[in-house]
Amino acid sequence: MEFLKKHKTLLAAAGLFVLAVAYLIGANNIKIYKGMGASSVGSAFYPRMLGWLLVGLTLVQIIGHVRKLTVQKKQMCTTQPETTESEKETNYLAIGAVIAITAVYVALLEIIGFLIMSALYLFALILIMAPKKMRRIWMAAIIAVVTSIAVYFIFVKGFTLVLPRGILG
Repeated sequence: MEFLKKHKTLLAAAGLFVLAVAYLIGANNIKIYKGMGASSVGSAFYPRMLGWLLVGLTLVQIIGHVRKLTVQKKQMCTTQPETTESEKETNYLAIGAVIAITAVYVALLEIIGFLIMSALYLFALILIMAPKKMRRIWMAAIIAVVTSIAVYFIFVKGFTLVLPRGILG
């Protein structure tokens, strides 16, 4: 049990790595359909990009954890170690809030539209995930709005994909 507590980040990253590889295999089996435009982005581009991104990020997480373990082994001393991340208390209220907010986002995305819902979703996530000392409402609002607009234009103009417009019609 101690092993699971100490290495939960590594185990989660390893599990996600396995899922990412399975996702990437599935993404590579997607038949390429370019649509009606002359875009170089086919139907398999985005899933493959996400698959490789997920594989890369999980590898970074695994390597970071392994490095952290080797540094801790080198620095072993007789003093009492500080509380590590794995020993901190899990905030189940925040986890529940993220799940609820995600469900609301998915449910209202078609009705309200991508831009508005994504800005509200990011704003709420930033406020939930940020430590209380670092919560700045105006900064969260700016980040949420700018990110939502940027993602919208990347997908609509760059990838020529249609995102839900909702009430902005």
